[in-house]
Amino acid sequence: SEPGVDGPPRLLYRRVLIVLGKGASATIWERHEGGADEHCTSNTVCEIHLGEGAVLDHYKFQTEPLTANH
Repeated sequence: SEPGVDGPPRLLYRRVLIVLGKGASATIWERHEGGADEHCTSNTVCEIHLGEGAVLDHYKFQTEPLTANH
């Protein structure tokens, strides 16, 4: 059996760390997706540290199935 499909639910512990120094800039595209029949529990943390004058554009796309838990 495959975890999350026909077996036990898949457990996801994602960690994202973004650190921008003084005057830095960045664009981050974060994407979370899963199969239509996948059962999962997701515990995601995004920690962001921006230095003086730093600019961050952060986009998060979630296309997980209705069976996903957060």
